[in-house]
Amino acid sequence: MAEDRGLAGIIYPPPEIKAIIDKTSAFVAKNGREFEVRIKQHEQENPKFKFLEKENPYNAYYEMKIDESKRKMEEAAAAEAAAAAAPLPEDTPMQPTEEEALDDAKPSQPLQDGPQPLAVAPVAAEKTPIGPMQVVFKKPKVIPKSDPCPITYTVAIPSDMTPLDLDIIKLTAQYVARNGQSFLQNVTGREHRNMQFDFLKGTHRWFQFFHSLVDAYTKIIIPGNDMIESLRAQVNDKLNILETCISGHEWKSREDAKRKAIEDAEERERVAFQLIDWHDFVVVETIDFNLEDDEEPAPAPALGDQPAVDGVE
Repeated sequence: MAEDRGLAGIIYPPPEIKAIIDKTSAFVAKNGREFEVRIKQHEQENPKFKFLEKENPYNAYYEMKIDESKRKMEEAAAAEAAAAAAPLPEDTPMQPTEEEALDDAKPSQPLQDGPQPLAVAPVAAEKTPIGPMQVVFKKPKVIPKSDPCPITYTVAIPSDMTPLDLDIIKLTAQYVARNGQSFLQNVTGREHRNMQFDFLKGTHRWFQFFHSLVDAYTKIIIPGNDMIESLRAQVNDKLNILETCISGHEWKSREDAKRKAIEDAEERERVAFQLIDWHDFVVVETIDFNLEDDEEPAPAPALGDQPAVDGVE
């Protein structure tokens, strides 16, 4: 294999330079050595084009690629010439010339005096090409109240977690999902002094993330009967999958619109609050309170002001 091992006396360049040489050699083989001269003039300061110089170790590879490109061009031209010179097969019908078509269109019988009947060529019925089966999905009329495609197996990874901690937590969660709570109790008792297993403690910030992973892995490793039945139904009715996806898209679009409306209302309220000039006010009236007013008891209500109570005199 000349391309893999190289020929004697030819040094193969690194991939970056090789790509430039291959492309340049193809252009030079197609456009001639004048194209190479122009490249030398424009790229004389570019070290990536030093292979154009005869004393460069990659020049031999460059010349070899030019010869290969020329040979491929000659072989392609010879193949095209052979295909053009090959006789047509006997079964291939010859297309009529324009004059023959006009002669065929002329009436075979001489025209008679008087009005001639109009010859109407039969119009072939338009054929509809038979292509792949097309399925039209109707848009669901009722948008579901809950997400029909909930994210079951995706758990958000905390941002402050290192790759090593993530691998330990994921591996432990997989073993707990496969072997049950007894394995979790054994690991908790054995590694209670290991800081890398502090996520097993309820007070740790990654405790909830760990148990979310356990739940997700458990649903995958030991799926419930409802999940199995749902998967079987989807296999038998693939249209149901697409309808569920469409419903999920409609539900997500509605929730996004609601969230955007709430955010817009909050933004308008915030802008309106900022536009209030809290220093622009007018004093309508001033009320002064004296110490004597606090010491004097409140006047007793008049008798006529007391409400009447039925049945009491």
